[in-house]
This record gives sequence, C-alpha cells and structure tokens, in this order.
Amino acid sequence: MSIRLMGVSYKEAALELRERVSFTESAKLEVLEELAAQGVSAVILSTCNRTEIYASDAKGSAERAVRAVLLRRAGDAAERLQPHLYTAQDEQAVKHLFEVAAGLESLVLGEDQILGQVQDAYELSFSAGCTDKALRRVFQDAVESARRVKTMFKLSEQPLSVCSIGMRCVNEHMPIVQKDALVIGSGKMAQLAVQYLQQYGAKSITVCARSRREEPAQQFPGVQLADFDRRYEYAAKSAVIVCATSAPHVVLRRAPFICAPEGTVILDLAAPRDADPALADMQGVTLLDVDALRRTAQENMQTRRALAEQAKEAILADVKETVHCLASFDVDEGIAALQRRCEAAERHAFALLSRRLELSGHEARHVQKILHAAVRRISRGPILTLKSLENADERAVCNDVLCRLFSQKEEDDDL
Repeated sequence: MSIRLMGVSYKEAALELRERVSFTESAKLEVLEELAAQGVSAVILSTCNRTEIYASDAKGSAERAVRAVLLRRAGDAAERLQPHLYTAQDEQAVKHLFEVAAGLESLVLGEDQILGQVQDAYELSFSAGCTDKALRRVFQDAVESARRVKTMFKLSEQPLSVCSIGMRCVNEHMPIVQKDALVIGSGKMAQLAVQYLQQYGAKSITVCARSRREEPAQQFPGVQLADFDRRYEYAAKSAVIVCATSAPHVVLRRAPFICAPEGTVILDLAAPRDADPALADMQGVTLLDVDALRRTAQENMQTRRALAEQAKEAILADVKETVHCLASFDVDEGIAALQRRCEAAERHAFALLSRRLELSGHEARHVQKILHAAVRRISRGPILTLKSLENADERAVCNDVLCRLFSQKEEDDDL
C-alpha cells in the first residue's frame, strides 16, 4: 500500500495560483468520488496557504489521477501551476503530513488552526467512504502526534504579533480585568486591540477616532465611540490606553495629558509614534512602544524556530512507527488468505472429531478451544514474521505466495 502526496503551498506558489486549485466542500466531495471510481482513496486538504491531496491505492495509479485533478482544476493556469507542484511518497509523504498537522509547515510557525483543518479534511473524506485502511491510519496518527507535540513544546504560546505581545505586556504591568480602557484609532490594529481588551476582561472600552467609523461598535457590542477631540478627557480616567492611528504626528502629548488615579499603561502600536516619548517620564505612566515589542516578537520567533526543530525530531519516531505499520498492510491479503485456510482447517477438524467421537456439548466446546489455540500458535509466528519484513519487494513476493498457496478455490476443493 503506497501513500502519495501532491500539492502546492505558499512556499512554492503565489496566492493567485493557489486560488486556482482551492476546493470548496462540495468540490472536494466531487473529486473524492471521482478518484474513488478509479480505485484511489484520498483526503483533500485545502486552506488559504496550501492545497494538498493525500492518496492511496493498490495499483500505483494515484499520482497520475491526482495530478490530472489538480491540473484540470487550475484551468488555463495549469501550465503555470505544473512547476510549482510538489510530490512525496510513503515515508516522506507521511512525515510531511505530520509536520503540517503540527503547524511546523505553516506560514505562522506553530499555529493551531491547521490541526483542525487537517481533522476536518480527513473527516469529510471518511464520512464519504473515500478513505482506506492506510489513509485512516496515517491521518489518525498525524492528529495524535500533532496534539502530543503541541502539548510538549507549546509553540503557539510564544506570541508573534505586535498587538498580542503588547497586550500581554500591558497585562503584566497592570492586569486589564475590570479596568477602563481607551483605544485611539479605528483601523485594523485598533479593532484587534479592542478584541484583546475584551478577552482580558476590560470593564469599559472607549474608541476615539477622527474617521468616526462604526466598525468597532458594530463588531464589538458594548464599545463606546467618542469624538477624537475628547481623547484627553477619556485618557484621564483610563488605566489602559492603546494608540493605533495612521497619523503622521503625535496624537497624545504630555502637556495636556493627565494620568489616571491608579496609574496608566500606554501601548503605542503606531509608526510613526502616536504617543509623546516624554509621557514615559511622568509619574504613574508606563509607555510601551512598537520597537520594544518588535524585539520581543523577534526573540519569540527565534524561540519558536528552536522549538520547531525539537518538535520535528520528536515527530520522527511517530513517523517511523506509522510507516512500519503501513508496511505490514502490504501482506494483509496474504495473511487473510492464510487465516481463512487455518479457520477452514479448524472447522473441518472439529466437524470430523465431533462425528467420530460423539462428543457431548461440554467436550465439544473443550475440543474446539484446544483446536483454536493450536491453530493460532501455528499461524502466529509466520504472521509476525511477515509483518516485520522491511523490504517492500520481499513483502510483495511473500504476499503473492500466500495468496496462491491458500486461495479460496483450493480451500473449497479440500473441503
């Protein structure tokens, strides 16, 4: 049984090309059914950063079938897509999936969302009856391994965005819970700041912005909108202030600024700076600027990279175990033939003994148990040896021999 991977990701292709081979849920189901009709089991992973098809079949036609699907999906961009497609087989394909599921191949290293996307992709294919034994084992093991790696190394707990790092720093200086907060600005960074403030449990949030956009109020119920000119009024009673405008000059100056009674932590996320650096000299004021936060982000990124390397090493053992299990699937057909013959011989022997010895019910059950145990002892050794064979050609030969030796026809003729 061979596992094949073919796909394209943000590492190899621009968004315009990746979009051409993205799949909706309904499109996935159509392709899965198409591949199944060709004897190919598959799982389609399609996110904003990658489209990958993992396939398995007994005939070796999976790669050709998957390539045809992707190129057809790309339409008139097929020729441009071709050089960006990557492929992997067996152990390398399994290793890639394990690393993808753990977030080690993500644009944001170590992110958690991809694990859910891998699970969803597998469950869709499984529910449609388009997975085989090999794919089920690979995806179940990949999810299990990813969960273990995330628990061990906690990559996603190293914040990388300036806003998330800034909010964590603010919360360390002054717990945000039940504090009044002011956000100056209404762009994406300001809206993200509002979201973090709510998550940290701020008592009230006021947004001051020139543009008077309605987004913060619409997106986050309970947020108060105020005129930009009233920013100093609200600043005087806010323990937490976040500055995130696109202004080319300082918007929060020292001269009119009054520190809140409990102290004020100012998080300046703007470049150029929104907050007057002289504010840092005021008693009770802590000023956090974007340069310090970026240094922390860079340090966290280095930490993530180091942890990611350790995670990859840890994953290797899981990959080896899964690949070893997949190898044993190569002799499943032969083992099944052997077991059928053993079971038939057991039934035949029991029927013969029952007739000749006129066994009672108790004796018959006892003899049946003895026969079953004897047959299992005879077959167990060869089965374990077959499953432990490492050479693929040797496994194929043994499987073929077993199938021919213990074919159903010969079994029927004997009995």
